[in-house]
Amino acid sequence: MAKGAWAPREHRVVRDELTKLQEGLRLWARTFSVGNIADLQQVSSDQLDMVIEALNGYCVQKNWRSLAPQIPIPPNRVPMVFIQALLAKSIFSDFTDPFLLLGHLDHDLKLPGKEEMQNLYQIMIRGNEAEAHVWRSQTLRVLSASANDTKLHLSRQLERVVNIQVAAFLSGPAHVLLRQVKNNEEQQVRASDLHKLYSTAGTLALSLWTQRTYIVCRGVEPLQVFDSSDTEMTAHRFHHLDEDDNRLDGNPILVCVQPAVLAFGNENGEDYDKKKLWAKATVLVAEDKMEQSVDW
Repeated sequence: MAKGAWAPREHRVVRDELTKLQEGLRLWARTFSVGNIADLQQVSSDQLDMVIEALNGYCVQKNWRSLAPQIPIPPNRVPMVFIQALLAKSIFSDFTDPFLLLGHLDHDLKLPGKEEMQNLYQIMIRGNEAEAHVWRSQTLRVLSASANDTKLHLSRQLERVVNIQVAAFLSGPAHVLLRQVKNNEEQQVRASDLHKLYSTAGTLALSLWTQRTYIVCRGVEPLQVFDSSDTEMTAHRFHHLDEDDNRLDGNPILVCVQPAVLAFGNENGEDYDKKKLWAKATVLVAEDKMEQSVDW
C-alpha cells in the first residue's frame, strides 16, 4: 500500500466509490445480457431455477416459475436485472469477507486459512469487539504491506483471486442469461471488463478492511417488505417511484439487485453500535397489478 494508505477514508469518498462500482455492474449487465426474452425459451427450467438458487439471500422465491409472473419490469429487461443481481451477490459476498485472500496464499507457508481466521475473528468479537476489529485491521495491514515477501503480500494475491472469480461467474448459472459473443475479441472484452469490476471491488474491500470499521452487506432477508421511508433501501428505477411515493409500501421485496452496505465503528475502535449507510439496497418489489402469468 502507498504511504498514508492507512488514514481513514471519508465516508463521502467511500459512498462515491461504491456508487461507481454499482453503476459499473449495471452497465456490464446491460451490455452483455440477453436482450431478447425469446432467447430464454431455449433455456431449460432447471437452468433458470439454478439462477434463482444462486440468488439465495437476494431472492425470496425458490424457482423461476413462481417468480416470473410477479416481476414488475419489461420482459426484455429481466435478463439484465438478474445478471446485475447475480454479479452483485458474487462481488459483495466476497466484499464482506476480510480474510478472502488468505485462502489463496502459498500452502507452503502453513498459515491458517480464511475459514479459520474468520472463526477466530468471530470468537474475538464476542469477547471484545473493539479489540477484535483492531486485530483484524492490523493483521491485514501487515500482510498488505509485505512487499518483500510475494508469498505473503495480499495485494499480489488479488490477481489470482479475481481470475478465479471471473471464470466462475462466466461459467456459472449466469451464463444462460448472457448473450452469445460474436467473436474472440468480444469474448476477451467481456472477460476483461468483468475482471476490472472484480479487481476494483477487491482493491476497495481490502483497503476498507485494513481500517477498523466493520462492514456489513444486507440482501433481501433483513428487509422483507418495501418501505419508502427506510433509508437502507430504494426501489429499482423500473418502478418509476417519485419522491414520497409510498404506493409500494408493505409489498414484499422480490429481488435485491444491489445490497445495502453498512459500516459500524470508527478508527478509534469505538461506536460499533452505530451504523453509517454507505450504499442503499436497490430492490424489485411485487406490485398488485402484476398478477398475470408471463410466458418465458
